[in-house]
Amino acid sequence: MAIRRALSSEALTSHNDHQAFQPVLLQRYLKDPAHMSEYRNEILELISEAYPQYSDSRLSEFKQILGGADTTIYGVDLISDSKSLPLILRVYRPYSSGSGRKEFRVLQELYARGVGVPRPYVYTEESGVNGRAYLIMERIDGPLFVDELYASRSTPRFNELLDMFVRNLAAIHSVDWTEGLAFLDRYDITRNPRQFITNVLAAPKRIINEHRIAELSPVIDWIESHEVSPGAPVLLHADYHGMNILLKSPETLIAIDWANARLGDRRYDLAFAVMFFSSMGFDVRERVVAQYESISGHRIQNLDYFMVLSSLWNLLRVYSAVFDHRIMNETEETAALLQSQYRDYALEIVRTTQEVTGVSLKNIVAALE
Repeated sequence: MAIRRALSSEALTSHNDHQAFQPVLLQRYLKDPAHMSEYRNEILELISEAYPQYSDSRLSEFKQILGGADTTIYGVDLISDSKSLPLILRVYRPYSSGSGRKEFRVLQELYARGVGVPRPYVYTEESGVNGRAYLIMERIDGPLFVDELYASRSTPRFNELLDMFVRNLAAIHSVDWTEGLAFLDRYDITRNPRQFITNVLAAPKRIINEHRIAELSPVIDWIESHEVSPGAPVLLHADYHGMNILLKSPETLIAIDWANARLGDRRYDLAFAVMFFSSMGFDVRERVVAQYESISGHRIQNLDYFMVLSSLWNLLRVYSAVFDHRIMNETEETAALLQSQYRDYALEIVRTTQEVTGVSLKNIVAALE
């Protein structure tokens, strides 16, 4: 069976299989009794090898929590005679194995330092059952931050939660990445002040050019033509918003989904979060920025620029969802979500991009409305 211990990630090799990942197919696969048994046996072997104390345990039924463009997520319990350990099975699509390896290493480092993240247990680069990379980690059964925030919108708890959210982000940015996290995409702003921006633009620019997306090309031009003084590199979550934060307790936040973690300008995370709050109808930009400046000691300027930059990838996903989901390898499920459940967020991205850049995105707006 082609499985590897969690701590051997340095030696792992990545795949270059660019087939679209269909969560619904994996869900059917796990429902098949024979395949489910194989998957269970492999996961138990992997856990037992890394954690001998769990060698006599068994796994409960897999329950799908989420299916997305990058991963499919299942809840499962590791059951022994004395207790039940709640776990997450996070399965990556074929060409996302590199993200999985990175996420595991980041979680290992941050959990060891006491940062609020789920405990990572094991990671394998290639399942012997279906060839997918997957990560097993702690399952946090607390509520989503976004749900708690919305429920408290007319109470003093709203500002308390908002301040917790900002403190948590500032704490992430204060992590010393030079020890244990230097494998992330480090750049030298002295030699090339725009290297971080260049790195962020690389993938969307390539996709926009390959698919000749005329409506989005001017957004790239606007970003490249505007000069912004770079900030010192910090650890970025790079997907920091209310649906990637869980409350483990009323005063303890846990940040999940670290697949996009990188080094870069702190304003990237801050702008991404502000955009998310705006899409919910919460006008909290001034409070969030003021709190962040007070906690971190850093003055925040040119946030509008980073709102456009940080949402560019999702803007491209929105375009793909409404016109051709194959562009971004979206599943039919996630393409539908971007036009329904996440429609307000999609519209906020489009609205802000138009307002800040002056670029017309009327075709996307028409498709969403």
